[in-house]
Amino acid sequence: MKDGTNHQVTHILVVEDDPMFNLFYTRFLSEKGARVTSSLSLAEARHVLQTEGAGIDAIILDNQLTDGDGIELLPELNSSGIRAPVIMVSGNEQPEFLLHAFASGIHDYMVKPVSLDLLWLKINNALHQQFLENLSERQQAELEHWIAQEKQEQLLARHLFEHMFSDLNQRHDAVSAWLKPHGIFSGDAILRCQGRDGSWYFLLADAMGHGLAPAISLLPVMQNFHAMADKTWSLDTIAFELNALLGRILPDDRFVAAVMIHVIPWQREIRIWNGGMPAVILLDEQRQAMQFARSDNMALGILGSHRMNVRPQVFSLDKVRFFAMYSDGLTDSLTQSGELLNEQHIAQLVQQSEKPTDNIRQLFEQQTVQDDISFCMVDTHRLLQEERSDAALPLSLNGCVQASATFSGKTIIAADLPSRVISFLENQHAPAELRRKVFTVVSELFSNGYEHGILGLDSRIKNEDDGFMQYAALLASGAESLTENDQVRLDLCWCPENGTLKLTLQDSGPGFFPASDAVAADTVLTHGRGIALIHQLADQVEMVAPGNCFHVIMSERGRGSDAGCIQGSQV
Repeated sequence: MKDGTNHQVTHILVVEDDPMFNLFYTRFLSEKGARVTSSLSLAEARHVLQTEGAGIDAIILDNQLTDGDGIELLPELNSSGIRAPVIMVSGNEQPEFLLHAFASGIHDYMVKPVSLDLLWLKINNALHQQFLENLSERQQAELEHWIAQEKQEQLLARHLFEHMFSDLNQRHDAVSAWLKPHGIFSGDAILRCQGRDGSWYFLLADAMGHGLAPAISLLPVMQNFHAMADKTWSLDTIAFELNALLGRILPDDRFVAAVMIHVIPWQREIRIWNGGMPAVILLDEQRQAMQFARSDNMALGILGSHRMNVRPQVFSLDKVRFFAMYSDGLTDSLTQSGELLNEQHIAQLVQQSEKPTDNIRQLFEQQTVQDDISFCMVDTHRLLQEERSDAALPLSLNGCVQASATFSGKTIIAADLPSRVISFLENQHAPAELRRKVFTVVSELFSNGYEHGILGLDSRIKNEDDGFMQYAALLASGAESLTENDQVRLDLCWCPENGTLKLTLQDSGPGFFPASDAVAADTVLTHGRGIALIHQLADQVEMVAPGNCFHVIMSERGRGSDAGCIQGSQV
């Protein structure tokens, strides 16, 4: 029986030294449609097996042969890899012999005299069982091959994930971190990076679930957090943007719990946003736990933007020497001694050792954990000993805070000037109403300087059919042609005493002055409100000839306090 779908036997070897019984078996099996090879001795059977063994489907074996016992053939079948089922036919009914025969590898046993019909039934049953065993082994081999291949692919994917995460992370001796995944992939991630202003950002994220799916969920979180931290965005803005991003891309039943921390040296502050994570432990100079920054927000990706609380908790950097954060896998997994840790245990481990990360690792490293584990501890004093060499830190002069930056080439676009200005004002605790107005004004100034000054685009193109598409195409091609000679310079001066912001934006373009009669007063346009909007929101606006430099003064109570949310376009 070759395919197991019917009971037709292809080739049967009959080993029987009695010529009459041998003839009976041969004729009966041949009438059933089988091809039969008969052997009258052990020697003949060995010869047939050596020459045709691979093609034999079943063996009828007498035990008492003229030149030996048939049972001696069984080890030879096993060693040669012949897997044809053996049905032994013998007059020996001793239990000890039957046990020995089955232990040696026979499939079934019949006592002489034999019922040929019953023998035929046993042959077919044996062949069908052999077919099922072969099929199971093939499927098992295919499954093992698939599992091995899948594991190789997962290991490759994990290598790529770790490489991408390591590229985002900035190493520092003040930061000690450890992660232990539940499986090949980890749904936890730790990220640390320094902003362009010299402040430090930390993220510990725990995506829902185990394996590849949560690891994929972490990729956009890590990449976008790093990009926003590099641009020195505030924590509330980062939390808002990450929540909106995950709300768009994740299924409804998925979310990412996260702790985000911003260490701001010149303000002597540590800001912590905790969404669905265990409490961050804050310690003093003697490693005594002084405060716990507990979660007061939902995890990212659950609430809509209008319902989300993005305000961080603020702590004094002068009082906090260390902080430690961890995922709930640390409290949900059994230690090597079979115990569960709680918040107080972890606080004690942090307090009692100068290397708590190593101690925590030793509690779990020799076993499989129930959840992904992550732990991170930071020494803030050591962290701030080395300032970023290229950081543009604000300088306090005569009660005011000033900052300036020049961007050239393609960094003009990547700089995201409006967001950078808002982050500057947030760090100075400027009023929210003023920040909203400033964002609109800087957006308009930048668009005018970049699009019309540097690129020389004319907004009247938008009045034509498909004008907006043409304008967008010109913007894209212009961005590709930027050189180091194309520049935008921004100067800021914030005076908290009177709540006044002075800013200057200058571009390297030839300049322009909008024509006063370019648009009729009663003409309805979808663009061209930029200069008017700037004048409406700002207290003072001065355009310096030849039109590539603007001086603007703004305050919260100044002109345009009721128009801060107006959205305008370019001139």
